[in-house]
Amino acid sequence: MKAVRLALLVLGSAALAGVLTYKATTVTPTCRVPFEQKGDKPAISIDEQAREACLEMGALSFRPPNLDVAALTAGHQWGPGFEPDALLQCRFASHRRSGDTSKFRCHRTEAAAFVDRKGQRMPQATAVDDRGYLLDGKGVRIRQADGDGYSKADRLRVKYTTGKPRDREVFTEVAASRLLWALGFYSDAMYPARVHCEGCKPDPYAKRQDEPDPGSRHSFFPASVERKIPGKEVELRSDQGWSLKELRGVYDRGSLNRKVEIEAFLVALNLIGLHNALPFQNRLTCLDDGWKRQTGLCFAPVLYVQDLGSTFGRRVEVGTHSRGDFSDWQPNTLFADRANCRIRHNFGQWISVSEEARAFLWDRSQVLTEDKVRAIFRLAHFEQVDPELRAQLEQQGIAGAALDEAVLGAWTGELMKRLDELRTARCPSLLALQTGG
Repeated sequence: MKAVRLALLVLGSAALAGVLTYKATTVTPTCRVPFEQKGDKPAISIDEQAREACLEMGALSFRPPNLDVAALTAGHQWGPGFEPDALLQCRFASHRRSGDTSKFRCHRTEAAAFVDRKGQRMPQATAVDDRGYLLDGKGVRIRQADGDGYSKADRLRVKYTTGKPRDREVFTEVAASRLLWALGFYSDAMYPARVHCEGCKPDPYAKRQDEPDPGSRHSFFPASVERKIPGKEVELRSDQGWSLKELRGVYDRGSLNRKVEIEAFLVALNLIGLHNALPFQNRLTCLDDGWKRQTGLCFAPVLYVQDLGSTFGRRVEVGTHSRGDFSDWQPNTLFADRANCRIRHNFGQWISVSEEARAFLWDRSQVLTEDKVRAIFRLAHFEQVDPELRAQLEQQGIAGAALDEAVLGAWTGELMKRLDELRTARCPSLLALQTGG
């Protein structure tokens, strides 16, 4: 699987009609990842120059996988994931409360025993220390089977819904991440799941729970579980991410092909209606098979949006952006001005995109046939995401399974309209946009 991930990065963006091929900017020797050395070797630290070098190199896209409906639904992007709506068992893990969406963290278990990051059941483990390492009955860290370091618990980040609009991220993140994967853009993998948590109160987020509640257990469905892209984050401080201003700098300094990749990425974000683009919700990561342990040298950095919850709704300047709101999403077409290819959400840095970027993304988007789009929305349980849409269709006399399909059909139809916008638009050339012609 590591070889597959690295091959995706090396292949880069797929050629458009055999002509347009993404080529990364020259690899500089200063792109490094920070990490702690084992034994008496010193830790590897980075400075802003090293981080900026990784930004310049960071790939946004890879060659899209050729997926049928079954593979797209399974979604094992970066290694073993979870089957759709899998029953996952875990124990509540102490953590700092953050954000505004209902969520908690827990350590995965199987038959009452902790599971490590490699998916191995660890019956000898009785506890987890504050750094995530599994401890035996004597409080000693448990070594990995191969002797290479110590075993860490498989820590899950679980989002759940209480019915409030903000919690619709449980649905939207699953759909958005799966669509970006199909188009060949990096994102964390999100899985719909049923989560049974030992030590969880019924609503851990609202109750501000920060410690396990002995004797308490609760099940959460619908819920979603995140699997990060395996790698080391390149940052000088926690949740540093990257900003749109920094991405604009990379764009301005980049080659024509680099500009096309960035523009196509922005159009893809418009396709799913991403509203927020805050630095701490973005990630700069070096793939875990793309750096040298001896020096920290990274040759496989990637850029992506880590939090895709704020999608399939409407952007507002003041207040909360809507999520999974059909009536808000429906009028928010891909282009605000199709004649000039002015994207609806320019994120304050880009106004229009080029014909080269439009053609690049259209070439990729042809894999999104109607049956695959519907399968993604079904996987993400979009039949439940918007109660108002469901009520409107119910008033037309639709009920039961037919109602579920009608809701999924409405969402699918709107996304297909956006893909048709992408197909029929004709944009100015990149040279014309650069020169103002």
